[in-house]
Amino acid sequence: MLQEPVIVSVLQTKASTNVSDNMKRVDLLVKKTAGDILVMPEYAMIDPTNLSAEELYRASYEWSGRWLDNLKKLAKEYDSCIVGTLFEPSREKPRVYNTAVIIDRSGDIVASYSKTHLFDILGFRESDKIAAGDRLFEPVDVCGARIGLAICFEIRYPELFRLQAEKGVDVFFVPSAWYTGHGKEEAYRVLAQVRAHENVSYVVGAVLYGDYFTGRSLIVDPRGIVVAEAGFGERVVEAVLEPEVLAEARRLMPLLDLRRNDLYKLEKL
Repeated sequence: MLQEPVIVSVLQTKASTNVSDNMKRVDLLVKKTAGDILVMPEYAMIDPTNLSAEELYRASYEWSGRWLDNLKKLAKEYDSCIVGTLFEPSREKPRVYNTAVIIDRSGDIVASYSKTHLFDILGFRESDKIAAGDRLFEPVDVCGARIGLAICFEIRYPELFRLQAEKGVDVFFVPSAWYTGHGKEEAYRVLAQVRAHENVSYVVGAVLYGDYFTGRSLIVDPRGIVVAEAGFGERVVEAVLEPEVLAEARRLMPLLDLRRNDLYKLEKL
């Protein structure tokens, strides 16, 4: 479990279809942080909303390597771990993988995860452009915290979080590009609070903002209380993950220990 306080910085950025410009946006936000762990939204590399599958594939093929190299450079330069996002070419051309990576302070990739549950609801079909990953995320220890991971739409699936929580996760990072719509901001906030409360873990939602996206990134503590929220706009929001808060919440609410595993079973990761 978390042993020392860890500062988390959420980079709430906007994205266009110009990857070079998006890289500059991220670079400028990183300069404003002092976090041990920096996390960026889904789609930070490029906004795929109005791109065809072929256009997105070409952009991923051209830029994914350079984008990732820049994230590695930033991690080393600022002595921070980074939860980064990118599109990378898949084996199912012209679809791409929607991938999150965890980079340590040395600039090394210690974990990666391609989104497995795709946003094919409310009139959207992410699967037209995105190929689903074929494995769930295995929690990792980096920068003083045991990290779990899900991407955007997957915050609606408690199974993903519970399976990781069983492996002792301190904090779940959820890079997101949450499309606007009636009640959408409230839905994301409630889901983040529930995922935190039911797993007695921190949840950090890094949400893209812009013409199509809600922004309002947030950090939720293990009691389900929102301790930091970004609102709308391009900005950094920070909070400290406190070992004492985590330990006390789990002492008072040992929810995982009180499950009736004699009545139901969950498949392990």
